[in-house]
Amino acid sequence: MKRGLTSVTFRNLSADEIIALAREGGLDGIEWGSDVHVPEGNVALAKEVAEKTRAAGLEVLSYGSYFYLGAGADFKPFLDSSVALGASIIRVWGGKKERGEMTDAEYSALVSETKKIGKMAAEYGITVGFEFHGHSITATASDAVKLIEDVGLPSVRLYWQTVLGATREENLENLRLVSPYLVNAHAFHYTGNRQELLCDAGGRENWSDYVSALSGYGFSGSVIIEFTKGGLRESFLSDAATLRELIKR
Repeated sequence: MKRGLTSVTFRNLSADEIIALAREGGLDGIEWGSDVHVPEGNVALAKEVAEKTRAAGLEVLSYGSYFYLGAGADFKPFLDSSVALGASIIRVWGGKKERGEMTDAEYSALVSETKKIGKMAAEYGITVGFEFHGHSITATASDAVKLIEDVGLPSVRLYWQTVLGATREENLENLRLVSPYLVNAHAFHYTGNRQELLCDAGGRENWSDYVSALSGYGFSGSVIIEFTKGGLRESFLSDAATLRELIKR
């Protein structure tokens, strides 16, 4: 199990600064986002960022793309950047509607599109990983699993993250449901709508349970810090220290 940082945590920092932070935090690698640091289709930049990442002794854990199903976007530029980064996983988004908000025809169209991008990614040995997120087709664990089963491709898998407002038990149940298809997890901790440090307000206890569950499911992917309290460097370093304590190398 690896420990990482997603670059969207610090959209205001340069790629060099993010690499330095990940090293300072003692993490294993970085998920590079397509929104700021590695825009889709800019292959030269992707190669440059990949080289800098690996020269610093870090891994490219995944490409955090902002490709949305159903938006009519071309997947190829996102895939090209993922290949240039040397990322084995490309994160995508399941549209902008939950399953209950779409017709059967709309759902079928998204399944077909997923099969298409899954086959494209598989040609390069890359896995498509869906963000587990509200306001998308993967808003709930059961709907996320249904999508993966309907697509039926080994190159299409899932991320997991805690659901705001859910209890520890509910989050653990979501994790159990998606565990057979899990490639990465995003880490953060909220109390109500207020973001806390991973070590605060029950966060350490929650994440100790989540990491234990991941280990029990044989999870070999990455737990990636996505957001941190106040968007502050010192908050990230605290979260990274907690993650290192929970996931020993």
